[in-house]
Amino acid sequence: MIIGLEIPYYELNNGLLARRAFARIDTFQGNRNSMAIDVKVYANQSQAELGAPYIDSFIVDIPYEGGDVFEQGYEFLKTIDRFEDAKDVVSEE
Repeated sequence: MIIGLEIPYYELNNGLLARRAFARIDTFQGNRNSMAIDVKVYANQSQAELGAPYIDSFIVDIPYEGGDVFEQGYEFLKTIDRFEDAKDVVSEE
C-alpha cells in the first residue's frame, strides 16, 4: 500500500528547496463523481512520522474513478509538475 510520495527536490513558494521531501494525502472528501484531496508536504518522511509541522499544504480536486481513493490520489499527484519525479513510498507491513 502506498503511504506517501518522496520528492527528490520540492520547491516551496518562497523559492527554498526541500531535498527528499515527503508528501501524503491527509484527508479527502467527495462523492461518486469527484473528490478533494488535502495534501501535506513534510521536510522528509521521518518528520512526517514524528508529527512535525508540514512545510506546504494544498487541496486538489480530481474526478473519482472508483477504487482506492489514496492510490488514485497519488497517481494523480505524479501528473503535477512539482511531483513528476516523485517515487511511491510503500508500507513495510
